[in-house]
Amino acid sequence: MKGIWSIIFSLPVIVIVMFERNPQVLISYTGGICGPFILFLIPVTLVYFGRKKLGELNEQNFNKSPYQANWLLIFISIFALLTLSMALYGAATGTSGH
Repeated sequence: MKGIWSIIFSLPVIVIVMFERNPQVLISYTGGICGPFILFLIPVTLVYFGRKKLGELNEQNFNKSPYQANWLLIFISIFALLTLSMALYGAATGTSGH
């Protein structure tokens, strides 16, 4: 059954690549748009709500990170939004940065 799901999920990609002349552009844009969410925004959200929940529980965590400053979360979020905005600007203007 695993092989069937792999084929099903691969079909849209194969069809798109068959009709696209330059698939590298699609890869650049999807990586540039999905990348900030996967690499920055989702982990920052998990860390924020995890810290909030741990604060509500009033428990000590021996695995506590030494990087507890909230400005780090803000800095990472700003960096992710800048990266996302540059990718969207490149997609809108047609420049892929190559």
